[in-house]
Amino acid sequence: MLTYILKHEDAAILPLPGSVLRAAGLHMGDEVDVVASLGRIEIRRADVERILLGTLIAGMTEENCHSSIDYRVLGREAL
Repeated sequence: MLTYILKHEDAAILPLPGSVLRAAGLHMGDEVDVVASLGRIEIRRADVERILLGTLIAGMTEENCHSSIDYRVLGREAL
């Protein structure tokens, strides 16, 4: 497939047809890694671990939580 590198403000844009994204298992908005070497550009799905807030909360114990912190104003720091 032939495509062209386009200019958009200070960035270069490489339009990819939907068929190419589907073949690679990618979707609009996916986070990707871009690697360039020896005249080639490789686009890979980013290995990003998604952690849900509920998972973090479920892992909370008395041993791994700090005590509460008092945030009241003590002096001139409010100025």
